Amino acid sequence: MHSFRRDFGELENIFGFIGTVFNEYGIGDEHRFSIDLSVEEVFTNMVKYNADASGDIAIEVEYDDGSLFVRLLDQQQKPFDVSAVKPVDLDAYHKEGRIGGLGIHLVHQFMDEVKHEVNGNITTVTLIRKLSS
Repeated sequence: MHSFRRDFGELENIFGFIGTVFNEYGIGDEHRFSIDLSVEEVFTNMVKYNADASGDIAIEVEYDDGSLFVRLLDQQQKPFDVSAVKPVDLDAYHKEGRIGGLGIHLVHQFMDEVKHEVNGNITTVTLIRKLSS
């Protein structure tokens, strides 16, 4: 588990950490975009919507039985359950001329499972991606 400052500037370090894990387990680069984007979206939401928090955000990555598990842990006073976000109707979205707000939708599209747990004031978001069939 690694801790990262609550700062958008940490994204480069986070991507480096994920890259190290990919190398360690021999995971192909074809999975990097979806993992990086999903982690970036959850991390960014934790920073943006929990701006008053002072603690670091911890990230843990493990690879087991063909699946990658990425856990992001944050101290949150008002947890936002990313697993409860409903799918977006993209036709209606475009007809309404909306901009933004698709990040968590994309996370759900890229990941096989998104879990949200709260234990006290610690929120854990677990992203699960099956890398082999």
